[in-house]
Amino acid sequence: MTEREAIEKMWEEQSDAAFPAACAGVEVSGVDLIRLDAKTAGCIGWFVRRSGPLPEEKRSLLQQCIEALERVLPDLSGPGKEYFERLWRLASLVRRQSAPKPR
Repeated sequence: MTEREAIEKMWEEQSDAAFPAACAGVEVSGVDLIRLDAKTAGCIGWFVRRSGPLPEEKRSLLQQCIEALERVLPDLSGPGKEYFERLWRLASLVRRQSAPKPR
């Protein structure tokens, strides 16, 4: 399985997963979890639908999301931690696939 195929499979799993009820309306380390999920999913969805690397502005937003995920993950547990860890892994793969190629 290629990394691209792995991203598509993980994206399908993430899209099918219900947002953890315990995380709705919650802020962790100053980060609104619903907004973080929506912003990260927007970048990943764009990548999957377009079958290509993210443009610079979306790469920048995705990087901000990854940094926010890294701040909140230590404070999560249970289904919320599982959900956001999968989102972090997926976002990290998309970031790597979207990195500018050396010239």
